[in-house]
Formats: sequence, C-alpha cells, structure tokens
Amino acid sequence: MIRCSDGTTYHGDILVGADGANSSVRQSLYKLLQDKGQLPDSDTKGLSKCNIFMVGTTKPLDPEKH
Repeated sequence: MIRCSDGTTYHGDILVGADGANSSVRQSLYKLLQDKGQLPDSDTKGLSKCNIFMVGTTKPLDPEKH
C-alpha cells in the first residue's frame, strides 16, 4: 500500500519507483537497508553514467501485421 500526500491510498503487488537514481525515496530506502545491514555491497558503489539516445522515424505501420 502507498499513501499519497493528499491522503489517497493505492494497493498492489508491486510498486515501481521511477523518480530517478538520485531520488530522495531511493536515498531513504538505501539508508534504511544499510542501517539494517541488508543493503547489497553492489548498491554501495557509485552509479556509472551512461547516455543512450535512439531516434528514428517510420512510416505508419499496419497494426494487423505488427
């Protein structure tokens, strides 16, 4: 369950956080896990920086075929 700042709640089996690698949510979660000794060693290392951009165009595709 998640509770939003407006008081609404949502229930589900999986929560996906897509607020970025340097988000305050991630930092809080990592601190909690580290304090409990549950943070994997690989997550204590700095993040590598990589940018991948992909740009392309296409003619409209037939949904029946694709």
